[in-house]
Parts: sequence; C-alpha cells; structure tokens
Amino acid sequence: MRKTVYLVLCLIALTGFVQAGEAAPKRLSVAEVAQKLHDKNVHVYDCNGPESFASGHVPGAKAIDYADFSAKDLNAGKGDMLIFYCLNEH
Repeated sequence: MRKTVYLVLCLIALTGFVQAGEAAPKRLSVAEVAQKLHDKNVHVYDCNGPESFASGHVPGAKAIDYADFSAKDLNAGKGDMLIFYCLNEH
C-alpha cells in the first residue's frame, strides 16, 4: 500500500484552486504536499476513479468525481487550501 501511494505521488501533478487575484493554479511538489497533509486547513481530493482510489491514494485524501462536484462537496472553509490530484498529466 505504501509503495502504491508513493508511486501515485510520483506520477501526479498536484494543484490548488485559483484564488482571487491569482493568475493560475499553483503547482505543488510532492514534498510540499507531504508537509501540508496534517494541516487542518488543507483538504486533498483524489480525482481518479473509484478503482484507482481503492487501490491507493494520498493519506487523508477524499475521492471526488472531477466531472460532477460542487462547492458543497468540498467541505472546506473560505481560507482553506484545496489540493486536487489525478494520474492524468493535464
């Protein structure tokens, strides 16, 4: 399981939401995300399918359907950091 999570982390591009005044989403390194995993104001979302999520995901990540979600599904405060990842390079 740990090896799978590490592999997933190595293959994904981790990004945050665009906040007011930002030009583009911020890309985070694996190390940056690892440092933020225990922060209560950081929420990590896995945008891969259910099978991929079941086989391994970032610790504490929540599965989310990237094509069908709304702000209420995110369960985050206004100033919280949202991190989304998937195996797709785009």
